[in-house]
Amino acid sequence: MTSLRRRLFLLLISATATIWLCAVGWIYFASRADLEHVLDTRLQEAARMVHSMVASSDMETGGATAASVADFTYNRQLSCQVWSLSGLLLARSGGAPEGNLAEEMEGFSDRRVNGEMWRVYTVVDSLHGVRVAVGDRVGLRARLARDLIVGLLGPALMAVPLLGLMIWASLGRG
Repeated sequence: MTSLRRRLFLLLISATATIWLCAVGWIYFASRADLEHVLDTRLQEAARMVHSMVASSDMETGGATAASVADFTYNRQLSCQVWSLSGLLLARSGGAPEGNLAEEMEGFSDRRVNGEMWRVYTVVDSLHGVRVAVGDRVGLRARLARDLIVGLLGPALMAVPLLGLMIWASLGRG
């Protein structure tokens, strides 16, 4: 026959573990959504900033080449490309892929470039005849989200055994 202490312990630890698992799931999905929103906002702001730099410069869209235009320095995680509306690459950051990141339409898109998925924000400026695309690798975003969750799970995984010990000790005293 199982002792009352053991039955209460199993009941309480099961309830606690279930609540913790639900909380971890909630944190995971909420944090991932918030992180995606922050990263998308960053893409949007970077694209608009590069667009304002391009629009304020005297960049010639007809004869410029990628090598002759100043290299934008978003090569850490963000990659930037500036295209003429006629399809000529005018400038790109050091980390940008050779393939075209830009969509024809303005806004967000997910694109496969050189076998890799990218999240891209595109600004189209008909007045200046340019298309600015800023993107980051979906794999980097997923790794960032995973690292965030692992960082949150560490304390949770340490807390559950401590909570179990406290429940066991409390039941023994009770």
